[in-house]
Amino acid sequence: MLREPDKTRSGTEFVLEEENKDSIVRIATYHRRDYDRSVICLDPGDNVFVPASLLDVFPRQPIAHLGTLNQLPLEILHEICRYLDVNSLFQFQQINRRSRQIVGALRLYRPLVEYGQDFFRILMKSRVAEQTSTSELFNAFCSERCAVCGLFGDFIFLLSCTRCCVDCLNQAPHFQAVALSAAAKEFRTTPESLRKKVPSLCTIPGLYTIGKVPWKKRIDIVAVSHLQQLQPSKGQEVRAIQGKPIHSFLAAAALPYFDDLTKSHHQGLSCKGCQIAVELGLVTLRGNGTGWKARDRVYSYDGFLQHFQWCAQAQDIWRSSLEGGSDPVKSEWIHRGGWI
Repeated sequence: MLREPDKTRSGTEFVLEEENKDSIVRIATYHRRDYDRSVICLDPGDNVFVPASLLDVFPRQPIAHLGTLNQLPLEILHEICRYLDVNSLFQFQQINRRSRQIVGALRLYRPLVEYGQDFFRILMKSRVAEQTSTSELFNAFCSERCAVCGLFGDFIFLLSCTRCCVDCLNQAPHFQAVALSAAAKEFRTTPESLRKKVPSLCTIPGLYTIGKVPWKKRIDIVAVSHLQQLQPSKGQEVRAIQGKPIHSFLAAAALPYFDDLTKSHHQGLSCKGCQIAVELGLVTLRGNGTGWKARDRVYSYDGFLQHFQWCAQAQDIWRSSLEGGSDPVKSEWIHRGGWI
């Protein structure tokens, strides 16, 4: 039986010119807002836990000092700060202008504040901030790839502070979570006792998963992988009590990737061409076929450019734009970032 030809693949490889790369990415990609909203997403005005003023660095020179800490070189103070958990870092920052100056001078602190203020608020509101070290947070911020599949990851799984993609968050055992009360029952201990042994997270009400499932409870959840490390012989039982798949989404939040070399931040990119191919009927979304995988794939900047070289529809969009002059795509799905 002959295979039907792939109508979405270009017959020849597109030759990229360096000066056009940024324009190609701008014209031929969009960001999936529905993915961002499938995990923890706070209201824009929710400043209760981390007021914006605490994230600012005062320009005036400090008058007060930090006692004996003043005798330490700035490099040592920064190393100490990296070992602090995020909650303790904020508390240290509030002592006086000198402490705020020290924290503000931390490498990666300024870009993390600029691009991840909502993420800080999520850490505080979910009560993960006191369990996550500044060093872990910086490492996750500068990690581009999902810890499981190696593709671009838009999210951070908060219970382990590791980067992940939406597919692995939904399916990979590494990112499974379970209610603390259910785990404590299985381990024949109290939730308070188990909480001292593994990191936990307090869930935040909202809409979760791509299916927009409502969640109204504030409960503590823990990572299945941490429970297995705690008592490996209980692994099968822990998997059996993991409960709803929504737990994984309750424990994740979006955070851009920061390239420390180029000092630029990046969100996941989806291909407009692959979405247009669906709307034109060139591919089908039935079952779990290639139509789903191509349309829902999230790329890094470089990863998309590699995809673009063989994506016929993305190349058509680029040519129709008169090489970056205007955006020719009229798609409600793309305009709304998948959030329909």
